[in-house]
Amino acid sequence: MDSLLKNVCTTFHLQGKFRFQWKPESQRIYYGSAVDGQGAVIDEVLCLAMLKPRSYTREDVIELHTHGGGVCAQRVLRAIIEAGARPARPGEFTLRAFLNGRLDLSQVHLLGGWQRFHRRLL
Repeated sequence: MDSLLKNVCTTFHLQGKFRFQWKPESQRIYYGSAVDGQGAVIDEVLCLAMLKPRSYTREDVIELHTHGGGVCAQRVLRAIIEAGARPARPGEFTLRAFLNGRLDLSQVHLLGGWQRFHRRLL
């Protein structure tokens, strides 16, 4: 969680009185601003924290929800990547869910991820 939280805190600034030494609680939505590397506000966003084991993958997951339209979302994504995160690969969440015991092979197959998943294992 430490590296995930570091990346999120670089890009997400919580609004309100609990913003210093912020540690998200699982299944909570937080309101704040997405900022770039220079601290300039990109957009007002919602941050959704899903901490292990209460996530699809049973790993810590943080989502940032931006306003509609591609421009804001692309700018926030660029800032997150510059902070050290990377985009998920196709089938990666299904693979992680399987490896962490959230899904079995029959469930992976039903999700249609078996071919992508099988190629990753080979």
